Amino acid sequence: MRMSASNLNSLTIKLLGISSIAAFLIVSAGFYGLSSSWSSMNELSRIIEVDQAHERSVLKISVKFKEQVQEWKNILLRGYDRKKFNKYLEKFKDKEKQVAEESTTLLQELQGPSNKTAHQLLATFIKDHKVLAEKYRQGLRQFEASGYDSKTGDKAVSGIDRVPLHTLTTTADTISKQLATTSQAALKKKQQVVLFTLVLIIVAIIAGAATYAILVRRLIIRRVHLLVSDLEHITEGDFTHQCQPLGEDEIGKIGTAIETLKNKMGALISEINLMTQQVNNSSATMSNMMREAQVQLTEQASEAEHIQSSMTAMNDTMKTVVSKAEEVAKSARDADQKSHEGQKVVNATRETIDSLAKEVETTAQVITSLNEASNNVGSILDVIKGISEQTNMLALNAAIEAARAGEQGRGFAVVADEVRGLAQRTGDSAEQIYDLIEQLRSHAHNAVEAMDKGKERADASVQQSEKMSELLTSIITIVSEISATNAQIESLIKEQSNSFSVVTQQVSKINTLSKNTTAKTGETTVHSQELSELSESLSTLLKQFKLTSTSLTDTSSSEKSAH
Repeated sequence: MRMSASNLNSLTIKLLGISSIAAFLIVSAGFYGLSSSWSSMNELSRIIEVDQAHERSVLKISVKFKEQVQEWKNILLRGYDRKKFNKYLEKFKDKEKQVAEESTTLLQELQGPSNKTAHQLLATFIKDHKVLAEKYRQGLRQFEASGYDSKTGDKAVSGIDRVPLHTLTTTADTISKQLATTSQAALKKKQQVVLFTLVLIIVAIIAGAATYAILVRRLIIRRVHLLVSDLEHITEGDFTHQCQPLGEDEIGKIGTAIETLKNKMGALISEINLMTQQVNNSSATMSNMMREAQVQLTEQASEAEHIQSSMTAMNDTMKTVVSKAEEVAKSARDADQKSHEGQKVVNATRETIDSLAKEVETTAQVITSLNEASNNVGSILDVIKGISEQTNMLALNAAIEAARAGEQGRGFAVVADEVRGLAQRTGDSAEQIYDLIEQLRSHAHNAVEAMDKGKERADASVQQSEKMSELLTSIITIVSEISATNAQIESLIKEQSNSFSVVTQQVSKINTLSKNTTAKTGETTVHSQELSELSESLSTLLKQFKLTSTSLTDTSSSEKSAH
């Protein structure tokens, strides 16, 4: 089964490779020591086996040489019998031959510097054995010549076997000592090999451990330190640091994941920063608009107070007109005598009505301006509501992004909730102000209609006054008509007085609504300032992070595409 490239780059494979190198060094040292020990054991066994064989051969030659001497004695003791003589002589020659052959064979085996002494001793024995054989032949001839006298035969070879036998014994002792010396040397060599093997294994263990440590440090620890350094930069809020590539194994994958996390967090923080700036700008714009609206509402309230004062004065004037009309009614019976005075009163009444018509027209214009200002305030409130909804959406997006950030985005989530709460309160205040403005516009529209009616009636009164002025010449004859006309005038003036009372009440309500609207606008301004302060606090928190220009560019691009 073939292994993929990712498996070959696995951290497990690398650790197994490092461990295999160290194990190979140790096993190689152990194998070398075992091989050397085995060789030493074989050498020691071979030396012991060969030297022991040589020693046994010398002892065997010594035994056969003694048997040869014994057969010679048998010849001397029993040789008087010809049959026995031949028997023991054959045995003697056979033993002599065996000693000579085995000695020669052993002499060839004792070649080499380590067996030099034994070789020389054995060569001396062979030489002495040949001399001894000749002397045994001479003794045998003397034994036969003496008529098989054992004493004569024994005297001829008496004591000649001691030196060769001693030589064999010395050779055996030499081989035995050489065996002991060689065994000790081989054993010492074996001990040296074992000691060298132990030293070699220790060196191999140290070398393997050093190799393992170096490779682990180079392949793992150094890269782990780089990972720790990259994480420290991220925990310090530095997203400009570029993470170094660490390969394709598990550590490399961790480094790649850290780089991806850093880029995503940087982009997220950049987006939050951009949203915060937008919220800050929107809150600043809304605050300015609220201040302007508050100034306009203050002016509107002041104008409403002036209108109320004017309407109060007009109401008082209407009451005076009513009083004058009653006096005219009472004086109608004396119209004939006081026609000129009536003419003056009618002229005064016409002038008063003209003034009243002008004041009513002025009041209508003021109320119309108030209605237009109310419309402008409604437009401004629509803008405020739009800003509040946009702020609420931005705060909701910030809360979602903070939730995605997990534990690190908890502070952002709190700030986003505060921003969303302020945006909600701003929207509610704008709705209340919008309702008040709608009421104000409705009352202003009613007031305009009432003022239009009052103006029409004032115009009618002017026309009536003109008719009265034209008919003053015939006032005496038409006193009854004048009385009826005065009654009508009195009724109309009372209606106008009532209308002016209603207008005064409506203007008072407009004044009250303007004051309430001004107060609500002040609260909205305060909320907008709080929203701006929260946005600045969030911006201060975001300044702790260092972001790359790439993240900022990506955020700007995504923001443009969103718009």
